[in-house]
Amino acid sequence: MPGRLNFDFGLFKKFPINEKTGFDFRWENFNLFNHTQFNQVNGDLGPSSFLHLTNTHDGRRMQLGLRFYF
Repeated sequence: MPGRLNFDFGLFKKFPINEKTGFDFRWENFNLFNHTQFNQVNGDLGPSSFLHLTNTHDGRRMQLGLRFYF
């Protein structure tokens, strides 16, 4: 099985309004470079698919968040 290589990235920024209130912004990336990562080998003894890679892990995912604190 090939190894897994993941690069995750996050960017966080605070935007204060005054002493007690403000906003937090967050941007997160998982599998940043969208590398294909195989995770399953077909073990069936069929003539055309024996030992072929049949499944992959999830591709790139991004999420954004905004929080208001008071």
